[in-house]
Amino acid sequence: MIDDAGSVVRHAWQLKSKSSAIVVLNARGEVQWVKEGALTLEEVRQVVTLIQRLMREQER
Repeated sequence: MIDDAGSVVRHAWQLKSKSSAIVVLNARGEVQWVKEGALTLEEVRQVVTLIQRLMREQER
C-alpha cells in the first residue's frame, strides 16, 4: 500500500504520519493481516508464511 498525496489512505486506516504499515490482502481484497510499525522477526516469519499460503491458494 502506498500513501497518496492527500493522505486519504492514511486517514481512512487511521495510520500515523511518517510510519510504516503492512497490509496483506487476499485475492478478494479482504484484509488478512495488518501491522503498523516495525516487525519483529517472528512477525516477519508469520507474514511471509501467510503470503506464501495466499499465493498458493491463488494458483489453484
